[in-house]
This record gives sequence, C-alpha cells and structure tokens, in this order.
Amino acid sequence: MRRRVRWRSQRGVLLVEAVLSAIVIAAGLVFITQSFGHQLKALRSVEAYDRLVSLARNHLLDLEAQGLFFDRTLPPAREGVFEGAEGEGSSARYRWEIRATQLRDEADEPFAGEVRLMVRRDRTPSEAVAVRAVWPIEWIPPEWLN
Repeated sequence: MRRRVRWRSQRGVLLVEAVLSAIVIAAGLVFITQSFGHQLKALRSVEAYDRLVSLARNHLLDLEAQGLFFDRTLPPAREGVFEGAEGEGSSARYRWEIRATQLRDEADEPFAGEVRLMVRRDRTPSEAVAVRAVWPIEWIPPEWLN
C-alpha cells in the first residue's frame, strides 16, 4: 500500500527550500566571480597606463635635460624602442614616437614648439599614452616638425 504525500509535507518544503537556496548562492557566486574578473582587468589597464606614462615622462625629461645642460641639439630620431623593465621579461618592448609643431607669435615668427611624445606597447599597440611639452624652438630638430 502506498503512502499518500500530503501537500503540506515538511520534508518537501525543506527540499524545495534547500534547492532554491543552492540556486541563489550559485547565482551570487557567478556575479561575484565576474566582478572580480572585471576588477582584475581594470587593475591591469591601470598598471599598463602607469607604466606607459612613466616611460614617456622619463624619456621626455631625458631629452629636456639634454637640451638644457648639454649642447642644445637633440637627436633627430623621430621614433625608437624601449626595452622592458626587469620584472616584465625580455619580450616586453615599448615604441616611442615624437612629433613637434611650431608655435608662432603675432609677427608669425616661430618662438616655441609643442613636442608630443607617444609611447605604446609593442605587442598591444592599442595601449598608448601621449605626453606634451612646450620647448624653445632652438631645441627642436627639423625632423620632428610635422
């Protein structure tokens, strides 16, 4: 003889409650895992940007120091390569490119130049940063001008 299941059986309600709790917990863990993944991606982007800005500023400061303290003639190269830092491995390379535009006074004479240095990672060229500075026109090689 079969035993009838009552609609208000305590075991059935506990089973349904346990299954629903497991589903809610699993869904919550999925969202938490996704948010951790997005945070990690954002952290990597910030780290890459910080590294690019540091390289660009240091190179611009080196060129500026060369213009200030040495012979005031800067190298005519418009682009070059940085090697990666020690912690990045030997495959990390960065490319730099420099351009300049003349700034003119009221008499249409060039008095300064706006120098734009762009640094990008070799493997991922979409990661790029540009820094700008205004220098005396005497420092800027003609090869840099647009």
